[in-house]
Amino acid sequence: METVSVKYNVGSVGTNFGQLTFSFIVQDRKSAHLQIYAHVPKDLRRSGVVLTFNESDYSLFKQFIAKTDEMIVKLRASGQMRKMRFPFPMNSSVAEINLGSLGWEFGKLTFTLCVTPSGNGYLRLYANNPSDLRISGVMAFLEQRSYDSLKHIVASIDAIIERTQMPKEILVADNLNSPTTTPIDKASPIYAGTGGLNRTKVILSIIIAIIGLIVMIAAAKQIR
Repeated sequence: METVSVKYNVGSVGTNFGQLTFSFIVQDRKSAHLQIYAHVPKDLRRSGVVLTFNESDYSLFKQFIAKTDEMIVKLRASGQMRKMRFPFPMNSSVAEINLGSLGWEFGKLTFTLCVTPSGNGYLRLYANNPSDLRISGVMAFLEQRSYDSLKHIVASIDAIIERTQMPKEILVADNLNSPTTTPIDKASPIYAGTGGLNRTKVILSIIIAIIGLIVMIAAAKQIR
């Protein structure tokens, strides 16, 4: 029986120096997972990093965003951070607050809130593959607008989960067999079937049958 997957491309955050693209993939309305593709748009020769998160990872991901919100409120209340924006030029003297990491040995995402002495703050998301040091990690820097976009992406994923009408306990399952595709910034579904091999066999059988029929007709004409 053909397995059908539906891929929702829910958006991207970051800059040309580092970007994270989010996709939510549902398979046969029975399992799903979150895929994040981290890459550097300005350097196409550089390999990207693909992160695949299950249910517990996605829950932790949302907890890190809530933790980031709480930390921003505290820093603003204490006067240590005024705005979420990039310092130009990038200041090497930055206070870093490690909010935690999620993922596993084949793909990890680390949250770090950075604050400059002048009061500018930004969120740094670092995606890397600890099992393969030959692949460079990707850093995405988020100012206020990008951070708001990240929270909007999470809201979009939650909305997709609600309308897929699948059992909650299997909504985001441990499925690590998703392909990497070129994403777009829309929460629209893309359908992908895995029964291509069977369809190819059927087409070849039809072609062979047609060729056989042509040969029979040609032979009948020669006999006449």
